[in-house]
Amino acid sequence: MNKRFRLLLTPLLLSGLLMQSACENRDPDRRATVDYEATLNSAQLVGVDQSSTATGTFTGVYNKESKVLSYTLTLAGVTPTQVYIAQAQPGVSNGIADIILPNPQGGTLTGETALSQRQENDLIYGNYAVIVRSAQYPNGAIRGNIQVRKY
Repeated sequence: MNKRFRLLLTPLLLSGLLMQSACENRDPDRRATVDYEATLNSAQLVGVDQSSTATGTFTGVYNKESKVLSYTLTLAGVTPTQVYIAQAQPGVSNGIADIILPNPQGGTLTGETALSQRQENDLIYGNYAVIVRSAQYPNGAIRGNIQVRKY
């Protein structure tokens, strides 16, 4: 009886260990890098004109060991005068520029920036938004709150 019990228990224990290791690989707190994303549009702007029809996407990979955020920003329908990442929670004012990004050439910008400990905390806790300003919309044409990418 004891031998039969061990034969039944062994596959259950092994499957539990496999499930745990699979979950650890998807948990952003346990990985060396974390993927982020944002969809930019005027609907996410707070307290300013939301009539811009421009759109954009932001994807990023944050390396927790080097503290470097690598990103790609793609814009359509806007000629930016300023692009920045600001401390701004969803539904809260657009915030002050915290990380200035260069203006995209041809609508796409790829780059990387090192983050301080405070900036890393803001990124991890979802307190950052990408904001694009233009001549027509000097207070913000589009915005997208940066969030952990969901798989």
